[in-house]
Amino acid sequence: MSNRWKLCVAAVLALALGAASASAAPQGPWVQPAKDLTASGQDAVDAQVATGADGTTTVVWLRFNGNNNITQAATRPPGGSFGAPVDLSAAGED
Repeated sequence: MSNRWKLCVAAVLALALGAASASAAPQGPWVQPAKDLTASGQDAVDAQVATGADGTTTVVWLRFNGNNNITQAATRPPGGSFGAPVDLSAAGED
């Protein structure tokens, strides 16, 4: 089998599996529109999301402030909105 054929088969399988997983988890009323959690002009990287049994969701990410990588977090209570980001890193530290 040629490399081009293998690539085409892999792409079709990836699309099919992606569509299947997307349809397997329908969005419910708890889904809210996307929201920027960092200030305008600031990039967030390495975001991690955790949701508790009660629906409380916390997002943690890194943001470069020009000198240091700052770890930040924001939390959303069930049915609520995300609060303002909180710096978890000590001032002047990565």
